[in-house]
Amino acid sequence: MRAKRFKYESIDQKTVAEYLKLRNVFFTISIAGVYLTVGQWAELMRLGYRTGTPDIFILEPRGQWRGLFIELKKLVKTVTPKGKVKIEKGNVKLAQLEWQIEARKRGYASEICFGADETLECIREYLDDNT
Repeated sequence: MRAKRFKYESIDQKTVAEYLKLRNVFFTISIAGVYLTVGQWAELMRLGYRTGTPDIFILEPRGQWRGLFIELKKLVKTVTPKGKVKIEKGNVKLAQLEWQIEARKRGYASEICFGADETLECIREYLDDNT
């Protein structure tokens, strides 16, 4: 019997998007989570899409930051047939780390978060920072 998967990145991103809408936050997302053909990806690259682009962009200045970029990685919780809970985190790619470094150099906060809960906590901390 295969383990059951409970959480996927797209479900987490929908949860985060709904939260941001409820708070009336000005934000947008990257198209990276959408399944595209090779031709569509090639066209996006010609149009200027960059590998490693974060998933979520919050366009709200806070403190020293001009905005917040978030790379949302999956956090998968599985239950084995014996009832044991296993947690698997998504892999971070070099291009995503490079994006973080460059965004921070230019005055943007940039974080890599695992799952909706961690992402929502990061957003709350960012938006509620009045320094």
